[in-house]
Amino acid sequence: MVLKDHLRDHPMLRAVFHVQVKMFPVTALLGTLSYSQQLGIYEILRRRAISSNDGKPPSLLQEAGCGLIATAATEYFSYPLFIAWHNKRVKSMGPTADCWRIRDKWSDVLLGPSMRSRIGLGMGMLASYNPSLHYFMESKRFSEGDAKLGAGAISALSAVTCASLASSFDFVSEAVKSKRQLHPTGFFFHLCRGAPMIMVFWAVFEQLQKYSAVVVWK
Repeated sequence: MVLKDHLRDHPMLRAVFHVQVKMFPVTALLGTLSYSQQLGIYEILRRRAISSNDGKPPSLLQEAGCGLIATAATEYFSYPLFIAWHNKRVKSMGPTADCWRIRDKWSDVLLGPSMRSRIGLGMGMLASYNPSLHYFMESKRFSEGDAKLGAGAISALSAVTCASLASSFDFVSEAVKSKRQLHPTGFFFHLCRGAPMIMVFWAVFEQLQKYSAVVVWK
C-alpha cells in the first residue's frame, strides 16, 4: 500500500500520466488523418500502376514504390507538424513535463533514424498487404476472413522488418561493405510497438470498407 501511494505521488509518473492523457485525443486524431492521407496517396499510385499494367495487379516492386512514395509524402508533411505541436503542448504543461520535449535538430528529424523508421514501417505495411491477400485467396484458397488475417500478419512483419532496417541504415551499409553478419537493431521494439497496431489497423480498415459498401449499396 505504501509502495502504491509512493508510485501514485511520484512527480515523474504523474507527469507521464498527465502528458499521455492530455495528448491522446489530438495524437489519435493526427494519426487518423495521417493514415487517411497515406492510404489515399497509395491508392492513387496503385491504380495508376494497375492502369500501366493493362489491368494486371502491380508487381511487388511497384507495390513497394507506391508505399514508399505515399509514406514519405505523408511523413514529411505530418511528422514535423506533430513535433511542433508536441513540443508546444509539453512546454505549456510546466517543467515536470519538459523531459518529454523532442530536442532533435530539424536535420535529424527529417533525415534521422526516426524518420527513416517511420517511412520503412509505412512502406512495408502497404507494400505487402495486397500481394499477401491475393496470394492467400487465389493460391491457397483461404476464406476471406482468414486471408485478411494472414495478410495483416504478413503486413505487420514486413513493416517491422523494413522499419528496423531503415532505422539502422548506417549500420546496414557498414555491415554490407565489411561483409559482417547482419542483426537489424530495434527489431523487437518495432515488433512489440508496431505489429499489433498494424494488424488492428487492417482489421478496422476492412470492417470500415465492408460497412461503407453496405451503405453505398443501400
